[in-house]
Amino acid sequence: ITHANEATRGGKKFLVGLSHGTSPSGAYRYILEHWDKLSRPEQLRFTFVNSKLKRQRGLKGVTDAVAFLKTLLATGKISKDQILGRSLNRDDMEAYCDEMNHKLASYLKENEKEGLDYIFVATDSAGRVAGITRFSEAFSVEEIGCIVHDRTEKELTLTPWFIKKTKRIAFLATKAEKR
Repeated sequence: ITHANEATRGGKKFLVGLSHGTSPSGAYRYILEHWDKLSRPEQLRFTFVNSKLKRQRGLKGVTDAVAFLKTLLATGKISKDQILGRSLNRDDMEAYCDEMNHKLASYLKENEKEGLDYIFVATDSAGRVAGITRFSEAFSVEEIGCIVHDRTEKELTLTPWFIKKTKRIAFLATKAEKR
């Protein structure tokens, strides 16, 4: 909240990358509870760090990235236009990746940014971060996002090359086996 207020004070937009799953849920709940502390919430923009993995779908009673944004939308705290990539078709993962790369690159250029302003990333118990394994080919990709294989499914993730351009990174690990 502090970093968003500092960035938006001068009228600049503040781009946040949201991770799916349970690890960031505490941070998302905190933001919802303290939303009124944001001085210019209309300047916030949101996108996802990766596509939602099958094991992250259908979570009950968890404020994951989707529930967080749905709550903000339902309460009128943000508009759909504040969610980058919301209208992209996720049925064809390669086309989704190409469109997301183009959309984010255009947004960054228009707003004179090199990367995200803030990102929430988390790991699973196997050490994957945003669907990226330790020896992933994603480490050699110099694009905003790429396709990775999480177990047997194709997923979109922001690349390490792009994530490193983020101004502030919140790395979250909430379960003992993740530490």
